[in-house]
Amino acid sequence: MADAKVLVVDANQDSRVALAHALAEAGYEAAVATSGSFALTMLEWEQPDLIVSYAKVQDMDGYELFTMVRRDPATKDTPFLLLAGRDRPIALAATEAGVDMTVTGDFTLATVMSRIKELLEKRIASQPLSLPNAGSVFRNPPGDHAARLIESCGLKGLARGGARVSEKHANFIVNPKGAARASDIEWLIERVRAVVQEKTGVALQVEVRIVGQPA
Repeated sequence: MADAKVLVVDANQDSRVALAHALAEAGYEAAVATSGSFALTMLEWEQPDLIVSYAKVQDMDGYELFTMVRRDPATKDTPFLLLAGRDRPIALAATEAGVDMTVTGDFTLATVMSRIKELLEKRIASQPLSLPNAGSVFRNPPGDHAARLIESCGLKGLARGGARVSEKHANFIVNPKGAARASDIEWLIERVRAVVQEKTGVALQVEVRIVGQPA
């Protein structure tokens, strides 16, 4: 997942810049925030694949940020790496609250990069990346996840021709045998949009770019 986006939350300029540089060197896209409140604002439009936060940021601690991320339906499934260092109370509280991973004690940049890679690989395992697909089909609406809405409407596995809504991640349309026509995929996109709007009142916005004339 070398094109993944990582949101780094760190009030210290030196460590923030060093981690952002290491992420870029590894092929990841880095977004940075110096405070918890700014990070929460950024989440809506950045939609990162992973959040990395230090224990202490400008207006809250890493545990507080984690709990706020988990309370928001739109971000609750985003993996969270807490760099707790020697702050054992924050590390313990976050672990008990279900944080994905903590790094404690004295740690190196190489250790952080190793943990980032590990968490992103776990995220890959939850998405149908082994099958032909065009990535996430719909943007996450404010306050929610497109995948959750699609799944709640019973649309996982919905098929047309050679294309189907992934059973692993509902915001992916896969082409398992490579036999789907463009018209099959476009039909599924419009069908999913119509059903979700009818059942939930949410109008999903297409994230993929459709090139050429409608099939």
